[in-house]
Amino acid sequence: MIYDFDKPIERLGTDCEKWDGLKKRFGSDGMLPLWVADMDFPSPEPVVRAIAERAAHPVFGYPMRGEDYYDSFIAWEKKRWNWDVKREWCDYVPGVVCGVAAALMGFTAPGDGVLIMPPVYHPFRNTIMAQGRQVVNAPMKLENGRFEIDFDALERGAREARALILCSPHNPTGRLFSRAELEHIAEICERNGVLVISDEIHSDLVLWGKKHVPFASVSDWAREHSITLMAPSKTFNIAGLVTSIYIVPNAKLRAQMQHIVGGWMHISGGNIFGLAAARAAYAEGEEWYQQMLRYIEGNVEYLDEQLARRVPQISLIRPEATYIPLLDCRKLCEGELGMTMDELQQFMLNTVKAAMNEGTLFGIEGTGFLRINLGTQRASLEEFVRRLEKGIERLPLRF
Repeated sequence: MIYDFDKPIERLGTDCEKWDGLKKRFGSDGMLPLWVADMDFPSPEPVVRAIAERAAHPVFGYPMRGEDYYDSFIAWEKKRWNWDVKREWCDYVPGVVCGVAAALMGFTAPGDGVLIMPPVYHPFRNTIMAQGRQVVNAPMKLENGRFEIDFDALERGAREARALILCSPHNPTGRLFSRAELEHIAEICERNGVLVISDEIHSDLVLWGKKHVPFASVSDWAREHSITLMAPSKTFNIAGLVTSIYIVPNAKLRAQMQHIVGGWMHISGGNIFGLAAARAAYAEGEEWYQQMLRYIEGNVEYLDEQLARRVPQISLIRPEATYIPLLDCRKLCEGELGMTMDELQQFMLNTVKAAMNEGTLFGIEGTGFLRINLGTQRASLEEFVRRLEKGIERLPLRF
């Protein structure tokens, strides 16, 4: 089946945060919504069909996760990344952030340090602080247009931390970590007794044929001292169905995680439509998935080339994975113009009429950057570049 990712989909009026939530989040309607990380593409046909078939039965009682739910995920991981996940390692959690919160609750105590690598997904910091833990930063370094791990900073931070929340692939820098980098992370954490909570929700969104390496697969120590969180939500655009999986090979850690998720937080039940959708996505979504990746790659190439040619004041941090990379707008924040981050955001909202996540949402290291969502129709990006080009021309100083 050939999917048409160029076809516009009307999402206004569907209680959609990305479109219907513009005014609440940004103060105005009518902007290009290039922010929150969901795609403007219909989910795979087998997913839509599975939900419709389940909805045809009029009783929506407490669901039970059949073995085929886990079997489809396990087969997907084996096929995608050659990771041999055992059935007993897996269990349900509504979302990856829920899983991170549960892991922090179960394996750290108030006052403990928790290590992150900013600029990074902001709910990590928020969850750490909400639970009374201490944020320990090991900022990534931008070198030649690519964010790199600062292993010296990571080593220093590990001495103060009980756990590391690893974002792999990394949101919002778009980095896909190599096996060697992950092995180095594991070595640092092993030396310092740091548990790794690995958010791998973007693991399927790897571009140009590159390969994701699950953290738990890099060493025996990593397998026994990590909690991996994955989900079909970003891959198949079903975030609203709140269905994720945590994978914990270590039986003792797994028992504690199950106790927290089921006994303390009472979030282990599942969404009846999410379970049906996830099963269908992993079992039958390959064709859609491959076509979607090629379309995202085309969007990356388009935006990169158009910015370089028409708006050289802004450049794309080319992602190796994810569809939510950073735009480097630091040239607008330098020199005589010297926009502040607030002025940069207001320029995008009021002049360009485009809503994106401000880089500082992900930490001070995001100053001068914006995060853009490329999971949309090419026409939206064409319109964004057109508006951006005209907006730059109206600035009081030329570059």
